[in-house]
Order: sequence, then C-alpha cells, then structure tokens
Amino acid sequence: MSELQPTLTYKHHPFEAASLSLFKIWSEKTVLRAEKNLPEVKRLSLDQMREASHLIDRVRSTLSIDETHFLKPKSVLDLIRLDRDGGAVFGFYNEDQELVALTVAERSGEPTISPAFNAKAQATVLLQSVCTREDYRKRGVLKEVFAEITRWATEFETPVTLIAKVAADNHKSLQLFANNGFTPVHTGWDPEKSYAAHIMGKTVDREAQGQNLSCSRRDYAL
Repeated sequence: MSELQPTLTYKHHPFEAASLSLFKIWSEKTVLRAEKNLPEVKRLSLDQMREASHLIDRVRSTLSIDETHFLKPKSVLDLIRLDRDGGAVFGFYNEDQELVALTVAERSGEPTISPAFNAKAQATVLLQSVCTREDYRKRGVLKEVFAEITRWATEFETPVTLIAKVAADNHKSLQLFANNGFTPVHTGWDPEKSYAAHIMGKTVDREAQGQNLSCSRRDYAL
C-alpha cells in the first residue's frame, strides 16, 4: 500500500502577493466607476458636438449685451469642422454625465490680431470658447480641462504653446488664465472683431505631464 502524498501548499511570493493586492484594488475601482458615474474630463465625439454648442449658447445667455463679444456662438457644423481639421473639444462631465464646462482647442491655430503674432512659427494650440455652466464656476473644473488639453497637445509634438485671445475688458477670463499659469505675451487690436485683446500664453512639454494627475490616461497619438 502506497504512502499518502503530503498535501502541497502554495505560498505567494511577497512581490506576487503585492501585485495581486494592487490588481484587486484597481478592479474594485473599475467596478466602482462602472456602478457610479464619476466626474471626468473627456474629448467630445462628433455625436456630442450638439451638447457643446448648446452649452456655449447657455453661457452666452448669462452675459450682458456688452459682454457677448467675450464668447462667440459656435454651431455644430463649426465644431465638427474644427475636429476634422485636427482640433478637438474637451469637456467636463459631472456625476449625472451633463456637460458643464468646455474648451475648444485648435491645433496650429492663430489668433486674429495685428500686428502678426508668432513670427517664429512655434507649435501652438489656440484655446477658444472657454466656458462653464453658471452653477459650476469657481470649482476648478476648467483647470482639469486645461490639464487634459495639455496632455493631448503634447502627444503629437513638444514643446507646445497654448494660447488664448482674451478681450482686454474681460477681466474674469484674464484672471482665469493667469491662475492657470498663462501670462500675457502680446497685446494688440483685433481688426476682425474691433476690440483690444491680450494673447495669454503658456508653453508646455511632455515632461510636465507626470504632474497632471487629474488627466485621463489616453493615447491620443493613436
């Protein structure tokens, strides 16, 4: 009669056990996100451009007549054309998956301003239609939108200068950009819009992306 074989036991290597523990944590977070919608910044698809156009119109409706030049309307077709030309629209969605803030990013965009800006032909991304729903202002949502645009912009080339044309009398927007690291790089008269404007700029590169923890990890280069 053969002897009984001893029961084999398996012990996880400390590193393997740690890896399994991390995997469990990540899995639980994935399930949590699936069960509960969390606020997030994402690039809008073509099907979502109508939401963007409606938000721009909603924010414009809160401005006075003298302030309407701060935010120009954009049709769905305008936004689709910009996306197909290499630009993008980034928005902040709340827990109810409502679009509450957005920024339009035009690759290699140039602001209409005289004299000519960017004579050195640097890589630029022009930020436009920066707006937030009235009940989400002063919550830092645009900071997260800007962070995701920075990641998107530097996936293709680096460094890149983010720029925005801001009316000289739009003090709130000037302060918003200043609070997010933008500085005045040019001031001039916009002959198309007939008002004085400041060009706010911020140069970014890939090395800075490790600090943008709020960014979604997407590979925009694909």
